[in-house]
Amino acid sequence: MPSPGLIQPLDGSEKITESNLYMFQYFLIVVPTEISTYKFSTSTHQFSVSEHEKSLTGMIRKHEVPGILVKYDLSCLKILICEEGMSLSRFLIRLCGVVGGIFSTAGLLHNICGFIINLLCCQCKSRN
Repeated sequence: MPSPGLIQPLDGSEKITESNLYMFQYFLIVVPTEISTYKFSTSTHQFSVSEHEKSLTGMIRKHEVPGILVKYDLSCLKILICEEGMSLSRFLIRLCGVVGGIFSTAGLLHNICGFIINLLCCQCKSRN
């Protein structure tokens, strides 16, 4: 089932070979996924792919067969993707924390600059 925003690893992949004896192996790991947003909720599966291709011209071993082989593993874990919003009170508390941090940092920098200026001015006055 297509889900918005999910990109499937094998979309648009194409393999062409001139040889008749060629082996393509795909190793898939399938993970069940549940997506829940404000706009939609869906259950889907994501998968990762690794691939191996090999020309079988020459001596073929017993376990090597020309063709397309797909080996897959189903994951026992489930991924939950949830979109959550922040309540107004939580937003206001965080905003107050940011504003308070800015003011305290600005006050600290103001005091440090004032101390340095006083230190330099006192040294200049004592030399004169």
